[in-house]
Amino acid sequence: MKVLQFINSLATGGAEKLLLESIPMLNEYGIQTDLLLLDGSKYDFLQELESLNCCRIYDFGEGSVYSPLHVFKIIPYLRGYDIVHVHLFPSLYWVALAKLLSFSGVKLVFTEHSTENRRRTIPIFKVLDRFIYSRYARIIPISTEVKLLLKRHIRFDENRFTKITNGVDVQKFQSTMACPKEELFVAENERIIVSTARFSGKKDQRTLVRALAYIEHPIKLLFVG
Repeated sequence: MKVLQFINSLATGGAEKLLLESIPMLNEYGIQTDLLLLDGSKYDFLQELESLNCCRIYDFGEGSVYSPLHVFKIIPYLRGYDIVHVHLFPSLYWVALAKLLSFSGVKLVFTEHSTENRRRTIPIFKVLDRFIYSRYARIIPISTEVKLLLKRHIRFDENRFTKITNGVDVQKFQSTMACPKEELFVAENERIIVSTARFSGKKDQRTLVRALAYIEHPIKLLFVG
């Protein structure tokens, strides 16, 4: 099986991190998996993947990911793969339109990573999104909440969705050295809660801070951005 992973870029983010860790594994398992980027800017994740030399990486140079001209650039890449696995907007739109124009028989799969986006607040996008998502053979939400909110938006049948939660490379965590509490300015009698996420409103760190009032102390909350 030959799979082409398609995403806007390999900038820092959850979807991008998922590809960085999964593409080498898929190739190790014998599933030929390559990567195509709308924006080939040399972000840290892209440089790390290139250093592994585990797959072919294509890109359309450094520039805006929102240019509709990308649709025509994508068409040649649809040939030669059994599955094109797409992540994020606007890749979602460009790949669907490229398949429509090319009459390609390749199967499209889309992973939905977020519970919300601005398109869902604009009425015209309810129609457009429903059309675009219908081009995909399978939609993969990463959580139950993501699935429920997307299903409410596009009103597809249950059988169009397959929930697959994000995975992590557990060996990376198992092989790390423990950090002494004193280096984190945590007392020996304090328990630790760690929140790992980017510092943005969508990650809602405020709720975690408010929840501390209901947790037995002594405790220390650490944020890793």
